Order: sequence, then structure tokens, then C-alpha cells
Amino acid sequence: MVYSDDRSLMKISGGFRDISTAEAVSLIRSYISTMRKNCGKVIEAINGAFNNNPWMPDTHMIRS
Repeated sequence: MVYSDDRSLMKISGGFRDISTAEAVSLIRSYISTMRKNCGKVIEAINGAFNNNPWMPDTHMIRS
């Protein structure tokens, strides 16, 4: 799909139009992946993140 002349963007299936969108999606996917590996409660962790209470690893889980 080609847009009007005032835009030079073309829709590419499966791609992002903006690098900031791609960065945001990869940040969210990374957070979900970490939740699955550590606590398994993905929906609760996402709700906590939106309510300014993000999941943090226990101190014994952090490697130095």
C-alpha cells in the first residue's frame, strides 16, 4: 500500500515504520520473556508495571 504524495512511507508487512516503535516492542517482549523465566505471572507483572510497581528480581538472584 503506497500512501499519498506528501508521505514517502510504504507499508511493509511485519515491519515497523519508526525505530522507536521497534524499540518499544522489543522492550515489552524482553520484559515478558523475563517474567516467564522468573516468576511466570506475566499478566500480574504487566499490571504492576503499569501501576508503578514493576517486578524486580530478588537480591539473591542478581549476579555480580
